[in-house]
Amino acid sequence: MTHTHRLAQAAAFIYLAMLAGREAVGQTITPDGPAQAARFEAARQAVARAGYTNPAVVGAGTGATAPLLALLGTRENAGALVVVRIGTGASGPAALETAATPADLSIRGITFGPFLDSAGLFDVVVHHAPFMLETSRTFDTHHLVRQQGGTLQPVCEFAGDASSTASKGIGSIRSTRHVTIDPRPSTPANSVSFDVTTVDETITQTGNAPPATTARTEAHLTFVLPAGGTCTSR
Repeated sequence: MTHTHRLAQAAAFIYLAMLAGREAVGQTITPDGPAQAARFEAARQAVARAGYTNPAVVGAGTGATAPLLALLGTRENAGALVVVRIGTGASGPAALETAATPADLSIRGITFGPFLDSAGLFDVVVHHAPFMLETSRTFDTHHLVRQQGGTLQPVCEFAGDASSTASKGIGSIRSTRHVTIDPRPSTPANSVSFDVTTVDETITQTGNAPPATTARTEAHLTFVLPAGGTCTSR
């Protein structure tokens, strides 16, 4: 076997090992004590009853969002990310994202929070880190979920922060997206209105030269979320 062939074979083995590790990296989390372990098990049972197989907890709320849990599972030959509420006001799973397999969702972590102090409205931020060989990329997706009676309802979705890096010759290119959310006066009064501002930047660096911002764009969207409905944007 030539030196070139040995290098190619070694690279192939490394690539296959990285692919094999995709399923487990950065997805499931472990409970921090008996009480949370019981909540995790209750969530897995609720998701299994809804028809999902192999449910695994990948995110857990804290404080005001402690009843919320996010799980990965499989149903109808597709991977899915779902959120459930356990405890008082328990709610069955609401699907947020789907893909060919749970691993294809590339979940790196999940953050839960109340949204703009609106009662029963939560912001579930899903942090993604897709598997890539020559570049790196992360991106967030905001899912607004409303607790209404005994159900959880996904009512709005929009892109969050993101970044990517790639090599270019003796330099590199880095792209970033930063998202800010600001409340607006609501019309009608029982709706929730907010602005989403997105700033995209491209930063390049060649050799030992300092990084330089070569492109910058800013975009604004206004969202209106009516009571009992889903959001619209303009």
